[in-house]
Amino acid sequence: MDEEYEDETDIEILKFLDYAGAEYAWRLGINVNISRCESRERLEKLFKKGLIEKVQGIMLENYHWERDWMKHMNHTYYRISREGRLYLRKMRRGLESLE
Repeated sequence: MDEEYEDETDIEILKFLDYAGAEYAWRLGINVNISRCESRERLEKLFKKGLIEKVQGIMLENYHWERDWMKHMNHTYYRISREGRLYLRKMRRGLESLE
């Protein structure tokens, strides 16, 4: 992952978190078709850039996978941050101006 720019996979991760809400590395990897290891690495880099934030499992509400869901307290969940939403909005506006 480039220091200044996010690649297509990073953007896909941000879009998924924006759409679906908080997720942990393993499930995120399944949804964006990357390995668990790569998912963790990308999440950590996006976190360091401030585009996502960590969420404690006890703070999750309305987890999106099932009605009767169980939070795994040993997982680190991530959700898109305000800065991440602004980043996606800038990207969308940039693409709209190209059309």
